[in-house]
Amino acid sequence: MAKRAPAAKKAVVTDTAPRPLHENEQTATSVAGESQDTFVFRFWELGQLDGGKQGVEIGHDGAPIDLFVFDETNFEAYKTGQQHQYLGGFGITAARHLFQIPFDGKWFLAARPVNPDDQYEVAYRIMNFN
Repeated sequence: MAKRAPAAKKAVVTDTAPRPLHENEQTATSVAGESQDTFVFRFWELGQLDGGKQGVEIGHDGAPIDLFVFDETNFEAYKTGQQHQYLGGFGITAARHLFQIPFDGKWFLAARPVNPDDQYEVAYRIMNFN
């Protein structure tokens, strides 16, 4: 009788969250609309930027996302469901965007998937304009 080969060991895969592309990536919850629905979004503090002299280039891969660039005041309003202004838009599918910062201040980048279960990645870099 032929000897059976030992059964192959099954690999154990642990589900780990993807490592953020930028170390300053954070996650938060906000509210929106009259019903004050909550949603989760990712954000990055871009730091103090010079209006008219700097911008942010954003790369996006994956599912459509809502993508926003905020000054500090409008970022706080966004997080609490208040009226706010932003650079960016809803349902973004293009892979690359460049936004010129309009005025000096502390700036933030926020992103959320259009469909909550969708996967996406965002990368950014600060640009200097001459």
